[in-house]
Amino acid sequence: MSEIKKLTADIDVGEYYEKYVDFEEVSKLCIEEEEMLGYNWNYPPFEFDVDEVWNSYNKLKIIAFKIDFSEEELAHTFEEKELEFILKRFERMKVKFMNEIYMLEDENSLGLFLGKCNLCMRCTREFNMPCKMPFKMRY
Repeated sequence: MSEIKKLTADIDVGEYYEKYVDFEEVSKLCIEEEEMLGYNWNYPPFEFDVDEVWNSYNKLKIIAFKIDFSEEELAHTFEEKELEFILKRFERMKVKFMNEIYMLEDENSLGLFLGKCNLCMRCTREFNMPCKMPFKMRY
């Protein structure tokens, strides 16, 4: 990977939620694909009102990481083992970025993460047990 760039934007939560969040559709897809995705506490269905949570905030800070690949990397056909290594590297990077987001949180804010929670080897939701790390798990 040639370079990783951190991009940020502050936007109005209501505008973002109205334009880009279709929780009903995402929830339906997650529930339909639960076995393939894996049972995870950060996937729907939730035991809280999603609209209520979104409406309790007025500003959304989006933090994205753009990965630029070299021409050589883009032209390369990766073997399965190489892809596994790259995906593991991305998972390690995700942990680092999660820690950065935790540091930005305070009593008036809450981080959201893209993708599956990977704090535990196997999510306790699979066994109908409560989350072991609710203080760190994000939706």
